[in-house]
Amino acid sequence: MSRFCICLLAAVLIALAPALSTRAQTNTSLFLVKPYVQLGNNPAHTNKLEILWFSQKKSGFKLFFREADSTAKSPWKRSEDLSITLQPTSQIKPYYRYSGSIESSAPGREVEYRIDFAKKTLFQKVVTSRKSKEQSYTFALAGDVGAGSFGQKGNTFQIHKLKPDLYLIPGDIAYNRGKVEDYLLRFFPFLNSEIAAANRGAPLLSETITATAIGNHDIALTNQWTGVDFTSYPDALGYYRFWSQPLNGPKRRVNERNTTIIRGDARAQLNFVKAVGERFPRMANYSFDFGNSHWLVIDANPYMDWTDQKMRDWVEKDLRTAKAAWKFVLCHQPGFSIDNNHWVEQRMRLLSQIFEQCGVDIVFSGHAHTYQRSYPLKFTPKEPANTSADGTISGDFILDRDFDGARVTRPRGVLYIVSGAGGASLYRKGILPASETLFNFKFLNQKHSFTFCKVEDDNIELRQIDCDGEEIDRIRITK
Repeated sequence: MSRFCICLLAAVLIALAPALSTRAQTNTSLFLVKPYVQLGNNPAHTNKLEILWFSQKKSGFKLFFREADSTAKSPWKRSEDLSITLQPTSQIKPYYRYSGSIESSAPGREVEYRIDFAKKTLFQKVVTSRKSKEQSYTFALAGDVGAGSFGQKGNTFQIHKLKPDLYLIPGDIAYNRGKVEDYLLRFFPFLNSEIAAANRGAPLLSETITATAIGNHDIALTNQWTGVDFTSYPDALGYYRFWSQPLNGPKRRVNERNTTIIRGDARAQLNFVKAVGERFPRMANYSFDFGNSHWLVIDANPYMDWTDQKMRDWVEKDLRTAKAAWKFVLCHQPGFSIDNNHWVEQRMRLLSQIFEQCGVDIVFSGHAHTYQRSYPLKFTPKEPANTSADGTISGDFILDRDFDGARVTRPRGVLYIVSGAGGASLYRKGILPASETLFNFKFLNQKHSFTFCKVEDDNIELRQIDCDGEEIDRIRITK
């Protein structure tokens, strides 16, 4: 038996551990990946969500849903738009991607969903539908997660206990190269575990709406970046197989400028393109509304040229036309980081002025396996606004040193949060010399952690919580 088959069998056995929750059924052996909740192609406020799961059975599943009222539960409805897509691959027995929608009658309502096979219920969960502009909401966020580590499991368990309305991953979702195998081994068994425990993870994905950004470890990372080689990694780019997110970003063709280049084995490339359809490469850049907030999700990988005027125009238009009270950006590589590992990767500074002019409140990223919080800042790149050979972008800072998040809560500038301590090995090398860290207010790298925010009208409470549930940072932000 090959190494891949052995690893895959182990992953499936872990994923099929018996459930302790009364809401989850135990007969999950037909799932390669158990059901989980997605935004789907719904960028604006909507009461519709998408349920995804994967199986090596090509038919026989049915998806049902109903509102989970505490007084009298409504009757079950069958999802009428269930789609089944073959996921051809040379690695394992062919499997199928199942996708269907569920819906509530109003925002912020609990919706119960179940998956039946041969008239038997295999899986049953409850999720809260997307919040409206008038409703407060919470979100949890951590990047660099899928490493199979104790920190990843602890973070997942703690996040699940807090029951966020939205969960976001700013890249590096499944280590080490974002392959299908990596998702099955190091991501789904712990973030969609049926058992909620500090050493196991939790059923976070099946109960929480999740959105993701693509990172460098999601594109079959190699030391010499020349694109994704499907000869070496025929199951690469699992990002486009496993996620369903709005397709409202710039339309791009395969291997066009500002896209992931794919090369190598022609059959493996064809299998991939057939499996993912229009999601590749378009799903790398998108936006959506949630509660009173607008989220812009962008690809910050090295192949992206953010001096490209068409791409810059898309970012500016998206942010300027957003009607939300709060504006957030989610990406993997931070423009402002003081860790010794990645500090030179400053390409996202090229968008700083657009963020400032369009009223962005917070930019969230990962990549550096630490927690970092900047002062509210404004940054002007020196001309020409381009990336140096080593990745640095010099410029001038204006820092709001009065903001402390307690007494002074209205920032003058954009806050940059690095929340990359989601599960991968923490960066212990320390920080740069003081002359290079003037924009940073807080740096923590001792424990895995995640960001948890409550968004309510013109007020945000932001907390950083470690994998043992201890609060390590807290600020309040007001309009």
